[in-house]
Amino acid sequence: MSVSDLILFSTVPYILGSISGAYVLGRMIKGVDLRLLGTKTLGISNASKHIGFWAIPALVFWDVVCKGILPVWITRFVFGHPEELQVVVGIFVILGHNWPVFLKFHGGRGIAIVYGITLSLYPPRLPLEFLVLSISSLIGKRLFTDGAVGTLIGVTILPLVAFFWDRSVPIIVMMLGILVLILLKRLMGNSRPHLRGDIHFRLILNRLVYDRDIDSKQDWIQGRNNLDER
Repeated sequence: MSVSDLILFSTVPYILGSISGAYVLGRMIKGVDLRLLGTKTLGISNASKHIGFWAIPALVFWDVVCKGILPVWITRFVFGHPEELQVVVGIFVILGHNWPVFLKFHGGRGIAIVYGITLSLYPPRLPLEFLVLSISSLIGKRLFTDGAVGTLIGVTILPLVAFFWDRSVPIIVMMLGILVLILLKRLMGNSRPHLRGDIHFRLILNRLVYDRDIDSKQDWIQGRNNLDER
């Protein structure tokens, strides 16, 4: 892996990841900035609420396929680069999606990208990581009425799944990197200025487990919370 390859295959994926489909659709179709509405996140759920249900398949295609699967496949099948560089590509796409340079680093949560990256591991082997992540999310939705809990569980065990599925060291490292980036994004939120340093245990717990700042999911979705932005 040359230095030029490392620079190219980190910069381009980061720029690609920084192009937020949710933000673009919100601006083009509804003339709104999703960073100011509802949960104030550039995720599929917030987009579907404020743009329309039809936005879901469009954003799934953009985030899962165009950002998650294709960059890794192109690196592997078109350029013939080793897994180490494929890992770099996947990690930097998530970095761009979560902290996009074009939107003052206010991005999405990266989960859809992770689904795409885990799918890109096929071929040669079945994407067991994708199945585990999907099932854990559904179980979380069923048991805790909140998919965020299941997603947390799924992302947390991804490195273990990769290890016991006899993945290569680079892929295991990528799963560890994914876990770190997802947890970091949850804990940071989007660095909302209204908190004014008011970081406390309950806030950290809510962000880590439920991926929101407050207890009530409905209030969070509606943009009503006890930390109103000024």
